[in-house]
Amino acid sequence: MRLLNIEIQNFRNLSSVQLTLEEGTNYFWGENGAGKTALLEAVSVLARGRSFRSSQLSDLVASGQDAFTLRMSFVDEHRGAQTVAVMRAIRGRSQLKLNGESGKRLSEVARILPVQILLPSLSDLVFGSPVERRRWLDWGLFHVKPNYLSTLREYLQLLKQRNAALKSHARGELGQQGIDIWTQKLLVTAEQLDFERRNYMHDAAAEVLEVLQRLSPKLEIAISYRRGWPECESLEKVLSESLARDVKLGATSAGPHRSDIQLSAGVELKGKASSVLSRGQGKLLASAMVLGQARLLNKMSSRNSVFLIDDLGAEMDHKHSAALFRLLGEMGSQVLATSTYLPGESRSTDLFNTMVPVTMFHVEHGKIDARPSGAEPMFPEAT
Repeated sequence: MRLLNIEIQNFRNLSSVQLTLEEGTNYFWGENGAGKTALLEAVSVLARGRSFRSSQLSDLVASGQDAFTLRMSFVDEHRGAQTVAVMRAIRGRSQLKLNGESGKRLSEVARILPVQILLPSLSDLVFGSPVERRRWLDWGLFHVKPNYLSTLREYLQLLKQRNAALKSHARGELGQQGIDIWTQKLLVTAEQLDFERRNYMHDAAAEVLEVLQRLSPKLEIAISYRRGWPECESLEKVLSESLARDVKLGATSAGPHRSDIQLSAGVELKGKASSVLSRGQGKLLASAMVLGQARLLNKMSSRNSVFLIDDLGAEMDHKHSAALFRLLGEMGSQVLATSTYLPGESRSTDLFNTMVPVTMFHVEHGKIDARPSGAEPMFPEAT
């Protein structure tokens, strides 16, 4: 997948932007607050339907405006030329169009726009809660297993129903039989989720460790999948034995919603990576997880990811940053990267000797100059 053109209107401090993107690395440099991260955020909204910075729509619409509009053209490996457009108003309906057609679901757009986002907070994938790692796992499965999202949604809905039944039982409004009905339904979907996740992690872990060896050969890590209940016991038995506690808590204490990816490091790989690794090492491991996932996606579905990298080089030294870009170049990935430095200055010195071509953009006061030559009029059919 490759992004071609982006059009942005009234999104944060980007009042009116038109860009033609190139293969390889598109490098956006400028001072803090210039609008570099807002550009990546706009691509995220187009590709994933949400911002990586805020859940509040009012934060995204430019000051004094009522709505923002985003449009993008791209080439998909399987569908050819595509366009997507999003309009969101503070008051009134939002619109999503794929190839000029309304009524499309966000998941349909996201499936053909595999965008990987590397933020300064990327190390949260290692040091943060299991929620971060489950989100990483679900993203990967969503893009390679067509029915995975519906299975996940079904499980979460059944989990919600069982938790409601637990609370009703605690208030004396529902007998145990009412809980058992939802438990049996939950067990079927839980087994499906666990099966898909376990198989995916077997392949993903191998890719991650291979990438990590390229990024930092001396960093030894072990990766294992934890399904959310003891390996030696069935979920049915665990839920039966924990029923009294679950009723008291009003929540289901075991299941795929409690799964995690265990990252081990240190002596004989017996320590938790979050306790053993430095912040820089944690970001290296997290980067390997993201690149490894993208490599697996390419192998399983012949689709390349686009990488959005904000604040290039944060918590990662020049040597490892160069190794990261070398790998991205080998993968044939398109990259949108931001920095406050020009190549040749400070942390970015010689970084791009590892990958060509590089297209430079200067961002200042919400303006991005100048789009590369050869840009064509954009999106007449998506307006």
